[in-house]
Amino acid sequence: MSDVEDDFQQHSGGLDEEHEEEEEEEVEHPPKKDRRRYDDDEEDEDEEDEEDDEDEDEGVDRGRKRAKHRHRRNAVNRFLDVEAEVDEDEEEEEEEDEEFGRGFIDEVGGDADGEEDVVARRDHARLDRRQRELNDQDLAKIAADFSERARRTSVRYSGDMNEIPQRLLMPSVHDANLWQVRVKPGKERDLVFSLMRKAIDLEFSNRPLQILSAFQRDSLPGMIYVEARSAKQVNEACTGLVGIYPSRGIILVPIEEMASLLQIKKQDLTVTPGTWVRIRRGKYQGDLAQVMDITENGEEVGLKFIPRIDLNPRDDASADGKKRKKAGSTQASFSMRPPQRFFNFEEVVKVYGRKAVSKRNQQFVFQNDTYKNGFIEKDFRLTALQLDNVNPTLDEITQFTRGKDGTENEANVDLSIIAEASRKAAISVLQPGDHVEVFEGEQSGVHGTVHSIEQDVVTIQPVGVEFDGQRVQIPARSVRKRFKPGDHVKVMTGQNADETGLVVSVMESVVTFLSDMSMQEVSVFSKDLREAAEVGTGTNIVGNYELHDLVQLDLQTCGVIFKTERDSFRVLDQNGQVRLVQPHQISMRRDSSRAIATDSEGHELRIGDNVKEVDGESRKGRVLHTHQSFFAFLHNRDYPDNGGVFVTRARSLVSLAPKGNVMKLGSADLSKMDPSRSGGAGGGMVGSGMMGRGPRDRLIGMNVVVIKGPTKGYLGTIKDTNGPVARVELLTGNKVITIDKLKLHHKK
Repeated sequence: MSDVEDDFQQHSGGLDEEHEEEEEEEVEHPPKKDRRRYDDDEEDEDEEDEEDDEDEDEGVDRGRKRAKHRHRRNAVNRFLDVEAEVDEDEEEEEEEDEEFGRGFIDEVGGDADGEEDVVARRDHARLDRRQRELNDQDLAKIAADFSERARRTSVRYSGDMNEIPQRLLMPSVHDANLWQVRVKPGKERDLVFSLMRKAIDLEFSNRPLQILSAFQRDSLPGMIYVEARSAKQVNEACTGLVGIYPSRGIILVPIEEMASLLQIKKQDLTVTPGTWVRIRRGKYQGDLAQVMDITENGEEVGLKFIPRIDLNPRDDASADGKKRKKAGSTQASFSMRPPQRFFNFEEVVKVYGRKAVSKRNQQFVFQNDTYKNGFIEKDFRLTALQLDNVNPTLDEITQFTRGKDGTENEANVDLSIIAEASRKAAISVLQPGDHVEVFEGEQSGVHGTVHSIEQDVVTIQPVGVEFDGQRVQIPARSVRKRFKPGDHVKVMTGQNADETGLVVSVMESVVTFLSDMSMQEVSVFSKDLREAAEVGTGTNIVGNYELHDLVQLDLQTCGVIFKTERDSFRVLDQNGQVRLVQPHQISMRRDSSRAIATDSEGHELRIGDNVKEVDGESRKGRVLHTHQSFFAFLHNRDYPDNGGVFVTRARSLVSLAPKGNVMKLGSADLSKMDPSRSGGAGGGMVGSGMMGRGPRDRLIGMNVVVIKGPTKGYLGTIKDTNGPVARVELLTGNKVITIDKLKLHHKK
């Protein structure tokens, strides 16, 4: 207990001493003046400087002593519970001392300016102390606010972490550069994988590759892109790889183009069973097909489409089923594309033999392809198909809806898909002023003219008393162009573009009109038509050529014009292919009026004879032309394909009403076949600038030998002549050359 009292007395004594020191501090101004009275020998300026320095020092000491005083007071409170009493008494004493000191200073009559300075410094010190306390509180509060804000932010955006602003993803000058490197075309993907394998192999070696990434674009053949800091790093990575050509230059890709190289075009194309597609390449290029099923990986689909089986092969089949190719038919077999026709078991067996076709339930297997209900069913990769802008035509849809027996069968195809595609296309072709009708919805049956179109909404001006000039807004998918029998229309797009005619019937979205050019009925979708005030001025003559002319396209190709357009022709050649030909692409027009060919029974075939196929589809037709005594071009209005024109072998025909003599091998008059011997005029040829139907050149068919030029000494036969030149088929190599007649000599 005595130790505690000693400590308290010592502490109290310290408090008294401190209190006395504070009283001395509060009356510090008068003692300074007294010192100045006894120190008269010092200069006034030095005294003033010393006074200012002491004032500052004492102000600092006073603050320290007060802090020490509080600390000691807190130390006493640890032993005695007198905190409130001591604080109140000492605060009252300090206030009384301050008031007493102020009164004393006033009575002494101290310097007023010095007093104001002391008060101002004391107030400033108190204000600074309070500001520090507030700052301490503000810092704690700010820290708490930041913590709370961070906690709320983390909760709010926890589900949106995958959404990053696009500007943060764009490359900058601080990122690695992108370099373009030339490579061998077709090997881009393989070389990118080679770079990847090389980077993996050297990853933990002494000299790893410094490139960051590499990629290629299918749309940019012959080049790959490598991401690295410098071209030297790219060159080191490409060294040793076959197919990469860094010597052609490593080109820096600009920063603004880097993002576009990695941009992927979004394809909103979904392939489902029943979807219409087109085949990109091969024998069936451009043909319409329907999706039947899809594999699990989604990379392949099963298609159903109309096959192209060659029922007139260029090679003969022997009795044992082996094929023997004819001489000179190899090149033609690659260029020939058979027409579309449904699979017919009897026809295929008749041409290829019974062993070539196997039957499994309701399916047939022929040449490793499966056929069912006349269609071919085959698997294709999606990359080999055209998925967008398919736009099936009415003729193609009709072929799918009809079975192989020709009867209508809508179960073969989902017409709703066609209707939806047709509606989308019809929206894009609508224009203000078109006469339309509403075919579904509450306003079904209303018709009028289009006033305006805004996105998918069409505003029409209805026709009728009950509307009284009101305008009606209808969804664009619910309207279609309206035509009535007797309207004169013009085809805007499609196979019959620019053709005009009179409407004869309308069945929902299909309009049938009588063509002004061919005088045949043509059926098209209403979306592809518009009203035409002008009467069709098209004719069957373009330049020096007209419909159904036999024309020479090149040295080995000949064909018949089956359709004339504004400035071009549609030509069916001897291989069964359809070509779009300009007038300047035609070498000459052939005159086949005196050409000779024989049918399967040995009768002569003449232009205008009615014949029938003895094999194949057993088609009937009228002979338009014969070519090389082997091909026969026929015409039948009942066949819609190629304007009713088709080509077949002359030996596969039989005359329905024979007019010519029977020509057997033993009694055939060969002088008719070789006009050079008899001087007669056979199937001739005229130039593109001549319309003449006169006799042909007697040199045609003559055996000659070349006496000048690089082919000197070659034997051949003159096939055609055109002025001073002749086309000669050489016996060596079966090659046809064009040569001056003066360089030829008759070979007897």
